[in-house]
Amino acid sequence: MNESDAFEKLYEAQSKFYKFKKPCVGLQWKGSDICADFHCKCGAHGHIDADFVYYYKCAKCGRIYSMPGWMPLMELPPDLIEALDVSGRDGLVHEDPQVRNEE
Repeated sequence: MNESDAFEKLYEAQSKFYKFKKPCVGLQWKGSDICADFHCKCGAHGHIDADFVYYYKCAKCGRIYSMPGWMPLMELPPDLIEALDVSGRDGLVHEDPQVRNEE
């Protein structure tokens, strides 16, 4: 399999795994730095601070994971919105002015 076909296959697999579990958000990795905690299915967990992280390899079992192109969203309940004063935090709460409905 050539690299182009491999990336297409990876994108399709990520879309099936994440995209249709709504609500969700699509991510566009721009090669920037990440600070992340990873939890592997083998039970190991680790932390990295690095640039250009597109894949993660578990130091215990060697499994390799791709960084997701889609992530689930967690809706905040009204009491947390009020307690955290989320609605009043200009610059932190973003709203898409071009909302599109999915059919």
